[in-house]
Amino acid sequence: MRWRVPVSGALSALGVATFIAPPLTLLNARALPATPVALLALGNHLLVETTSPNELLLSTTTSNSPVATLSLSTPHTELAVTGTSLWTGSPTSSTLTRVPWSARGFATPSTFSLTSAPSALVGVSPSSLLVAESD
Repeated sequence: MRWRVPVSGALSALGVATFIAPPLTLLNARALPATPVALLALGNHLLVETTSPNELLLSTTTSNSPVATLSLSTPHTELAVTGTSLWTGSPTSSTLTRVPWSARGFATPSTFSLTSAPSALVGVSPSSLLVAESD
C-alpha cells in the first residue's frame, strides 16, 4: 500500500510549519540546524538545504527516523534533482556534488569539477541536468 504525503505533511515530518503570507516565513518547531537556503519537493518528501552547518535534510516516511541528514564539506546554495540524484553547487566553488537519494535517505556523494562556479542548476529530465556557469 502506498501512502501519499502532501508537502504540508512533509513539512510536518521535518518539524517545519509554514505560513503563506508576505513574506513567506518558515518556523522550525524541531530546531533546524540553520536557516534554510533551498527547499525542493521530491514527490512525498521535502529536501531542505542549510548552511552553517552545511547540510541536506530529507523528510522520510519512517517514524523512527523522520529526517535523513547529510553533511556537506562546503556551503551550497544551488539545488536540483534528476531522477534519483540530487545535485548541489555553490557560486563560490567550481565543484558540483551529486548525491544519490531514496526514500530511506542519502547515499555517498560524488563530486565533479567544472571550469567555473555554477550559477544555476536545473533538472531537465530524469537523466539531464542543465548547469549555468558564472563568468
